[in-house]
Amino acid sequence: MSTGIELAKQGKCGICEEAVEHGPWTDEQIAEAVQDTGIEAFEDWCDQCLVTLCFDGDAKYAAKLLGRPVKAGFAALLGVRHG
Repeated sequence: MSTGIELAKQGKCGICEEAVEHGPWTDEQIAEAVQDTGIEAFEDWCDQCLVTLCFDGDAKYAAKLLGRPVKAGFAALLGVRHG
C-alpha cells in the first residue's frame, strides 16, 4: 500500500488514487506543505474526494472557497448532498 506522500509524488489522490488537480508533487513542494501545515502525513486529494469528504458533496461551495472550478461527479456539481 502506498503512502499519501508516495501517491502525491505520482499525482494521485491519497484516498481513491485517481489523478489530482495539482498533478505530481515534488519533494520540495511536499516539504513546504508539511512545514506550512505542521502535518507530516501529507497527501493530496482529488476534487471528488475533497468535495465529498470536506464539503458535504457541495461542489459549488467547494469551488467558491478554493477559488477555482472543481472536477467532481454530476451529483456534486448540482450541489446534491449525501447522507
